[in-house]
Amino acid sequence: MLAKLHFSKKKSYEFFSALGFILLILGFVIYHDLVGREILPRFLGGFFSWVSLAVLFILTIPSLSLLLSRSRTGDGFAQLIITLYFYIASLIIWHWVWASSVRESAAVYQAASSLMLWIALTFIGLWLPIQMNFIRRSMWLAFYMSASLLFWYVVTTNSVMYYAASFSGVDGVASYQGYARSALVGLLFLIAVSDFHWQRMLVYVGGIFILFVLGARSELFSFIAVVTVYFTFSSARSPRMILVLAIAFLLLASVASAYWDWLIQSRQLQVLNLNEASSWLARQQLLIASWQVIAANPLTGDFGSHVRIDGSTGSYAHNILSGWSSYGLLGFFLISIASVWATIASAVLVFRHSTSDKDVAFSFLLNAAVLLLLLVSKSVFWPLPGLAWGFYLAVYKRHAFRRHSNADARSQVGFAS
Repeated sequence: MLAKLHFSKKKSYEFFSALGFILLILGFVIYHDLVGREILPRFLGGFFSWVSLAVLFILTIPSLSLLLSRSRTGDGFAQLIITLYFYIASLIIWHWVWASSVRESAAVYQAASSLMLWIALTFIGLWLPIQMNFIRRSMWLAFYMSASLLFWYVVTTNSVMYYAASFSGVDGVASYQGYARSALVGLLFLIAVSDFHWQRMLVYVGGIFILFVLGARSELFSFIAVVTVYFTFSSARSPRMILVLAIAFLLLASVASAYWDWLIQSRQLQVLNLNEASSWLARQQLLIASWQVIAANPLTGDFGSHVRIDGSTGSYAHNILSGWSSYGLLGFFLISIASVWATIASAVLVFRHSTSDKDVAFSFLLNAAVLLLLLVSKSVFWPLPGLAWGFYLAVYKRHAFRRHSNADARSQVGFAS
């Protein structure tokens, strides 16, 4: 009876995790697109925070219980994540108590919101059943619809960038970066769970098109880099993967060659001449400012130093150094170790258990993309690290259980013989 009760509880946690994943990845895009087209009122704000709060309400107790149990049994990564979240929460509470200006209050609100999203996505990752047909079918449907609608958009508007906020004067509609975040996770998911090489090639080529039209340069090039590395891993066990990769590159090269004069004028290909890209120059100035903060406060950083007097919170370094300037050397160290650890350990699992293990594949793809983006373009206020770390914890637990089960079976065979 107890076994059945435990099993039903686990299934219910997996269901709510799957629902939260679908809402945060696909629901976010649908909601903002409908708001941008003035079909829906903006009744859920930015959507992401409200769904995350619901996830926390449902999954906090079982997830904390699981994390603490793993920590007590010596799981170093679980201990690291608990330490990181406790440390950031302590900083937030300290500065909240002493906040005395609009600027300090804005910094506390941003840090608290970001931590909430990290924790909520970690809890989703801990229970996420990526083999569930509901998730897979939803992601495939979203992929085909996104590719089709964006292709129609390009053909009918002669524009190579889709920007939902431009459809109306509605405030608070997600930027292209919000759309790209959902697209990146969905594409990496489909690469991991695809059963056939032709499906992976379809997602690879289609994903490049989707991210290109969304105007997400960082997500686009990280997707190309991480998936290419994954395909290289796959080719060690399946030489046909080399052929798939070659065909994909030929298709992309043919399209790029045919439309080069058109593409070279796009925002996305400004990476070929960054010195003239206004966003790149602005980010360089923010990076210099962040280094100045770190040099002046190398151990503690300067919490909220990136917040302007009017309370706007976007003037941070667009890379992992934002963690050093905001949370000090210890915060930077903990975040860096978590990302590097999860990525390298996932890569080791890929080599050991092959790319055919879909859980392992998604853990590697997601963590590698998160690490790369933190290094080159995303701040520590970006929510996806939480999902990557939580899913790695779940994958590591499953493989540790398999190793112990196999070791027990071998020992029993040896004893019997």
